[in-house]
Amino acid sequence: MTAGREARSLFLKAIALDPEFARAYAHAANCCLIESQNIAPNADRKAIVSQTMHLARLAAALGKEDAVALSHSGQALAYVCGELDEGTVLIERAIVLNQNLALAWNFGGWMKIFRGEPEEAIDR
Repeated sequence: MTAGREARSLFLKAIALDPEFARAYAHAANCCLIESQNIAPNADRKAIVSQTMHLARLAAALGKEDAVALSHSGQALAYVCGELDEGTVLIERAIVLNQNLALAWNFGGWMKIFRGEPEEAIDR
């Protein structure tokens, strides 16, 4: 088992203990993102995308006021699932909630790059 899969397994255990723990869903989605970057040739990409989407959307729904959960969810949705608009909205919300969260600004910069807005990315 890879470190990412093992970490995701632990986050899923945390979710089983507390089904409303938004950050556990968000970090599990982030593990899926990492796995998607290092996917084996025989891996089921559709399954990774589906699980990422499920985990990230639950994290966003449960963590509407949690900038960290929204940041990780937005990045995972955009990068893994191709849901750029949805991911951007979540990250923008995270920045509004916590203007000092470097993670949100970083991911927000990537959203600008993905959207073809390099000047705005530099501002982030």
